[in-house]
Amino acid sequence: MSKVYLSLHHGRRTPDESLSDWGPDGPIFGPFDWVHTTYAADVRCGDNDGSNLIELHIDEDCLYYGGMWYGDWSVFAGELDEQQQARLTIADENKTITLHQWKQALEMQSKARFGLELNDIGEEDDFKDAWSEGDKPDEYLDWVKEKRDLTEIKEVM
Repeated sequence: MSKVYLSLHHGRRTPDESLSDWGPDGPIFGPFDWVHTTYAADVRCGDNDGSNLIELHIDEDCLYYGGMWYGDWSVFAGELDEQQQARLTIADENKTITLHQWKQALEMQSKARFGLELNDIGEEDDFKDAWSEGDKPDEYLDWVKEKRDLTEIKEVM
């Protein structure tokens, strides 16, 4: 059975960015035994033995990876040419999390750690800055705790 690759195309910095031409090509991931899409929400790739798994998320009708939203992607089999080989990338799961997912995780952790709602722990620009800098939600919450001198941490059941 031939292995397949996932290739990302037509990138943009924000999902609603107006482009006058096609956006840049993104990475190519693989090779994989399979690629699967669920309800136009996620694209999962992996091997039959359970290894080499990645999960990318569709956000605003685009596939998100590494700070870029890609409006097109393709799955293909075969040998990679020189240009494709240069785009071949090992997926980093920290680069697959959209701002929306990051904020959901942040909301759950902020309630568990401090009993606070999301709007009590920062402004939208703070969230976007921390997310784009690659902070994890718990790292952002540590910053919030220090900044706001939060000393009482709610015990998690």
